[in-house]
Amino acid sequence: MKRFIPIAIAAISLYTPSALADMNYFFHGKYGTLTVDDPDGSVDDGDDFSWELRTTFDGNSRGSRTFVTFGSIDAEIDAGVNQIGQEIEGFRLGFGYERNFPLTSVFDVWLGASLNYSDLEFTNRQTIDGDGFLVNDFGSRDFSGIGATLHLDTYMDLSERFVLGVGAYADIPIESDGLESFGIRFTIGTR
Repeated sequence: MKRFIPIAIAAISLYTPSALADMNYFFHGKYGTLTVDDPDGSVDDGDDFSWELRTTFDGNSRGSRTFVTFGSIDAEIDAGVNQIGQEIEGFRLGFGYERNFPLTSVFDVWLGASLNYSDLEFTNRQTIDGDGFLVNDFGSRDFSGIGATLHLDTYMDLSERFVLGVGAYADIPIESDGLESFGIRFTIGTR
């Protein structure tokens, strides 16, 4: 995490005052499926209920923008026979770019990608037998690494200042032993 902070400060410092004046804010509620690449064995897919805050910088370019994200990850996967159950907590920081593809005067579609840093903790890593008794306890493990996110969102104007959106996302680990998820997200944001 400490090595990521100077990169974040340097990236934010590149924005001009005019770009900072054109910032917008978004809150994403995400629901999907997550997959864990566990070094100790197989893991069933789990449910991804998470949230993300995003700040966009429109600057002087029409139809495209850069953004910064911060998101929380908090999930639980049930243990099974030969399937490692675990609890996952952590956060994700990202920097990205997205492009607008207007559909109508009411709807906009934004296609984007970001490079992310994740800091995750996997706890209560266990397997059980057919009767539900503990077979293996693998102990906790930590993961810090780089990943990518792809998203496609569409927005509808609620007012001159606010938008409501729905979209799809895919979080892809670049380094192994990470977390992969995909699903839908619901958004409320400013314009």
